[in-house]
Amino acid sequence: MNEKEFLRLNAISDVCKKRIRRSDAAGILSLSVRQVQRLITRFRQLGAVGITHQRRGLPSSNKINEDVRLRCLEIMRVIKKKIP
Repeated sequence: MNEKEFLRLNAISDVCKKRIRRSDAAGILSLSVRQVQRLITRFRQLGAVGITHQRRGLPSSNKINEDVRLRCLEIMRVIKKKIP
């Protein structure tokens, strides 16, 4: 868990314990009150895991296919050899 997620966890748990209001947590985290409510709901359902980024450890959905990447590099090498 990084610092940002740790700060989120503390703020959201404080809201759940009624130490601070949702609007105060929104100000602390620079989020909207609605987004804070979403985090609270996820925190209540999943615990601290709900606060962490859900795609951590997974490859990017925008990642270029390895075969395509290697083919492009091969083409660039051929072009580079032809250009003096």
